[in-house]
Amino acid sequence: MLTSSISARITVYQHTICTRQANQPSPLWWPIWLELAERDIAINAIAPGGTATDMATNYSDKYIHPALSGVASDAVMRSMNALGRLVQPAEIAAVVTFLLSTDASYINGTTIEAAGGWSHAA
Repeated sequence: MLTSSISARITVYQHTICTRQANQPSPLWWPIWLELAERDIAINAIAPGGTATDMATNYSDKYIHPALSGVASDAVMRSMNALGRLVQPAEIAAVVTFLLSTDASYINGTTIEAAGGWSHAA
């Protein structure tokens, strides 16, 4: 199980480093998942969107473009997500649990976005 980020697909102000790092798993695992599939080992990644954590609470205003400085950071975050909220850590864990279960036995070599439609709303 690898982790990526929705930042690999969308532009987030002051998030360039995270965007670059989020793109790293794909080149690494593309060749590997083919080889490990022969041993019934699946390689997948999860790409969470903005996550409701202390870090998001404390730093989300740093990722808002100056042109939106008069808008509350939580309102900006909600507007960027089709579900209008940040993902809860337990929701990310549920996706990981599913991908590690036998219910996901035919899923291999892909990235699952747990972003509430973030990439479509932004």
